[in-house]
Amino acid sequence: TSWVDCELARLSHELSLAGGFRVGEELYFIGGGFVDEQGDKAVFGCRGSVTGPARNGDADAVSMSFSGNRGDVHCRAEELSREPAPSLPGGFILGEHLYFTGE
Repeated sequence: TSWVDCELARLSHELSLAGGFRVGEELYFIGGGFVDEQGDKAVFGCRGSVTGPARNGDADAVSMSFSGNRGDVHCRAEELSREPAPSLPGGFILGEHLYFTGE
């Protein structure tokens, strides 16, 4: 191990993250959805947990872990909610297969 010289005023027991979120907090993705270069994704309504600040340096984003992904993805704070995503009109579920019954 090695020593790091820093001022006490720059130390904290709490990690300051975008949106006031905390590491380990369970959040819902309410953005438009995406798939990154590694194939990891976030879709509207999925639940994940905060793993830390965004690794790309975006101060308005956090890193999130979503089930089924191999790695973390970064999500902007405005794309995340502590409350579940609102239901879709007609009771449909995102990703559900549907049949067109019109002409």
